[in-house]
Formats: sequence, structure tokens, C-alpha cells
Amino acid sequence: MTPGALEHACPQCGAPVELADTAALFDCPFCRARLAIVHGGAPALYLPAHTDAETAVYLPYWRLRGIVLSADIPGVRGRLFDASLAAHQVPNTPATLGLRPQAMTLRFVEPHTPGVFLAPTASASALRRAQTAGEGRISACLAESTSLVFLPVTAQNGRLVDGISGDDLGPVPEVLASPKQSYTPTLSFQAALCPQCAFELAGDAASRVQICHHCQTVWEVTAQGVVPCTARFAPRAEETVDVWLPFWSMEVRTTGFSLQTWADLVELAGLPRVVQPWMRSRAFQFRIPAFKIRPELFTQLTQQATLSPLAAEPLPTLPQDPLFPVTLAPQEAARILAVVLVALSPARKRLLEHIRGGRIQPVAYAVEYLPFVRTPTELLQLDLNFALPVSALTWARSL
Repeated sequence: MTPGALEHACPQCGAPVELADTAALFDCPFCRARLAIVHGGAPALYLPAHTDAETAVYLPYWRLRGIVLSADIPGVRGRLFDASLAAHQVPNTPATLGLRPQAMTLRFVEPHTPGVFLAPTASASALRRAQTAGEGRISACLAESTSLVFLPVTAQNGRLVDGISGDDLGPVPEVLASPKQSYTPTLSFQAALCPQCAFELAGDAASRVQICHHCQTVWEVTAQGVVPCTARFAPRAEETVDVWLPFWSMEVRTTGFSLQTWADLVELAGLPRVVQPWMRSRAFQFRIPAFKIRPELFTQLTQQATLSPLAAEPLPTLPQDPLFPVTLAPQEAARILAVVLVALSPARKRLLEHIRGGRIQPVAYAVEYLPFVRTPTELLQLDLNFALPVSALTWARSL
């Protein structure tokens, strides 16, 4: 098994399959079953106990993995993180999981999984706040995944023992003297079929957006199931497109300041542009990459795409060119809207004072695909005059 990978038996044929813990679809290489993974909330995973699993008690930990972006007067900076924090209040137990989720095999928590699973008593917000504390005036987690990971412990001769390392953690706490199973897993698998025509959906197994070539529709795989997704495509600058890269286009509602039109953006952010008549009538939308790349490239690409007036439109027929997988959920992209706004502004001090106490909330979103042409080392977006190293896309599935 690959360190940090997820192991699960195929629900259809029972074969053991290895997949990423953030996979949107379950693709079985043996029976070819293609199933949408529906969690009903944050994915619940566990580290298998090295002792008798029947007697193990599993303690919940929140795990976040992704990017922290922060904005201040000097500019926008980012860093990668992979952190965990106890979501329980059991004494004498580890405060974090350390490197275990990266180094060990994980498995889904299912109703028939042996052992007692404690329900989390804290939300992931505390871990998110800890990651952004002191980062800048405005900061946010652009997390690839928020998951609940369970660590096994056992009671042996009145002592609490780590179910993986075998370390003695001290006397058995009173709260574990007679534990009750209080966490209810909600994992289920649904056939990855188009809800409209029942044709099999097509797309990378890691992608949160799948397409139906039969009825020409686009669907988003969410924690609650498969839902319709609006898709638009920017005009081609060249006849040949090597790959379409996805972006979340977001319309927003603001409080405390106005950001409805392009004219509002120019005036609010202090952009060195003359306000044209079309800017007063055209709605402003953020464009945020729907895939993960290194923080500095993510910020640059977001700026270029957002400030471009490229008009993307629905296509009568979906393109046959490769569509890069959508590996960033729109809810995650929405968290960084304020950071993106600061990144767009050359007058950050004035902007930060102007938006202090205000809020930006998305009211509608769509996935927009921009065409890129590949050279041996770069992907080029000719309308944006932007070059992205080909190697940067390897982060999209592993970041």
C-alpha cells in the first residue's frame, strides 16, 4: 500500500482497492464498478488497530490538509499545511496524530466496522483558526480535505494503550471505563450515473465534476450526492486545445462595501484602469482555480483569471478535449474571496481599511473552463498571457 493511501473493498465485487482519501469516485479496476462516494459530511476514516479491533475504542481527530493564504499590506503569501487536532476531551491521549495519517493505511468507517467510535465533541473550526492565527490581517484555509480520523486505543490491566504503537498512555480515564458507540457513520456508495438519463458519467475519479456525454450535462459530486452543475467554456484562441483547466466563477454579495460591478472593483481596489461604460453594467465575478497548485502560482493565476474580461458561455456540445479534474470544492474556494480581493489591489492599505468589518459571500457559482496549449515545459493561456509550468499540475492530486 502507498503510505497515507486509503484501502477499501469494492462494494460490488469485494476486491481490495487503493484510492486517495479525497477521491470523489470509487473506480474498481477489477469489476469496473464506478461509484460516487457519498459521506453526508466530512469523510470519516480510521487507522487500523494492531491489537484486537473488537475491544478497541476509537478517538476522533480532525485533519486538515491544504494551503493557508494570508493577505496584508505587503502582499499575499501562502504556505502548505497538514495538521490534526483532537476532537475529544479524553485525558492522557495524544493531542495530534502526528505523521500517522501520511504514513499509514487508512480505511473508511462503516456501520459494520468493529470497535467503539466516539463522536467528536469539537468542530474543525478550532484547527482552522489555529492554522490562520497570526498569519495576516486577512487569512483563510484553502483546505484540500477536512476529514475525521479515528485513532484506536485499548484498555489492558487498567492501563490505556495506544492501539498502534503499543505505548502505555497512563491509567484508563473514567470516560472510557464504559464507552458507548456514539458516532454514526453515513458513508454510502451511489452508482455514478447521470441523474437525467442514467448514462454512465465520465471524468477523472479525483474530479468533483463529472460529465454526461449522452445528454450533454455536467454534474458535481458533493458530500450529499450528485447535483447539477453549470459549466461554461471560454473562447478558443487556437484551434487545438491540449487541456481545459477549471475555475470556479463566483457571483458574490457584500455587506459594508459595494462589489457588484466591474466599476465597483476598479474603484474599491484602486486598479489603474479608466472606468468604461460597460464596467458599470457588467457584473463582477471572481475566478478561482478549481484545482490546487503551489500557493504562489495559485495566487498569480487567480489574479490573472479574475481580472480578465473573458466571457465564457455554455456550449451546445461538450468538447472532446481533455478536461482537467476539479479537485477543489467551491465551498473551499469561497473561503478565500477576501484574500483574493486584497491580492487584486495595488492599494492594499486603503482597501483593507475600506473593507474592515465587511463580508463577502458567494450567491452563485459555476465551473468555467479555460483552454490551455501545451509546450514541452509549460501550459499557455494565450488570452490571459499566462504560462503555467506543466509540473505544477502534479500538485493537483497530491497537495
